Amino acid sequence: MKLTPIQYKLQNIKNNVIIDSMIGNYKGYVWNHKFLASAATENFDQFITLPKEKISVPLFSRMGFNMLFVTIKDIFRKKTPEEKLFKKMLLKHKAKDLVTKGM
Repeated sequence: MKLTPIQYKLQNIKNNVIIDSMIGNYKGYVWNHKFLASAATENFDQFITLPKEKISVPLFSRMGFNMLFVTIKDIFRKKTPEEKLFKKMLLKHKAKDLVTKGM
């Protein structure tokens, strides 16, 4: 599947979020997460078509602890309005998928 320039940009930002969480770079993770939310809300239909990534990291490893650290700090972080809107859009899309699969 060939990606459009906008999809390529979104995929790059998504990869940066994952990499920053793996190395424990919290500031980079937050910055990229905010940037991804603002870019994905504008181009939500193209964001949905991106391929999903699967990552398996053992929890009791350096990378696992880094990801856990970033995730715990992210839970208690104050989210921007774009991030809240992006989360609502994702939940609405998941609900729509569940309804269509059930029928």
